[in-house]
Amino acid sequence: MTNKKYVLQKNKSITILGKKLFRIKALISIPSSLPPVEIGDEGGYVESEKNLSFENRAWIHDDAKVFGSAVIYGDAHVSDNALVYDNATIDDTGRAENNAKVYGDASVYGNGWVLENAEVYGRAQVYDNARIFGKAKIYDFGTVNGKAKIFGNNEITRRIVTMDGVCGHSVAMYGKFLQIDTCLRTFEEWGEVFKRKACKGW
Repeated sequence: MTNKKYVLQKNKSITILGKKLFRIKALISIPSSLPPVEIGDEGGYVESEKNLSFENRAWIHDDAKVFGSAVIYGDAHVSDNALVYDNATIDDTGRAENNAKVYGDASVYGNGWVLENAEVYGRAQVYDNARIFGKAKIYDFGTVNGKAKIFGNNEITRRIVTMDGVCGHSVAMYGKFLQIDTCLRTFEEWGEVFKRKACKGW
């Protein structure tokens, strides 16, 4: 039987989107957490114990909120004012920070991060070392992985954006166009570039 690592404080509750949430309190220390968690430290809010795994080092910090059937597990972290709800999951060393929202049936895993005011929802997936930030939205069946960075007001719906093998380059979506660093092309044009590996500096 897994030992509990936190307790729900019934006297410290809030209501959000019609759900009653309770602030958690650590029963064990998690020194490898960011920041480290000590016994007695308060964390964020959950609706029930089903929202935050008792295993590994997963934790909810600050005023972050996880509810519905959403689950945080592995070594994942949710912090600041981030919201994770519906059936969303964050696993491995995934993160949701700042004012990020992860909901619907979305999944963030590997070392994927959702930051600032970004949203990931629907059946979207963010994984590997992908970074979603600014006011970017990944939704429907959008998938972002590798070392891709989606930011600004860009939206990914049914596209797969991956930067495996093109390390260190920034990626942005503009409708039917994909910008890598300062180079703006259509997806079809980028397909030809990748085939030829002819982009200067790669």
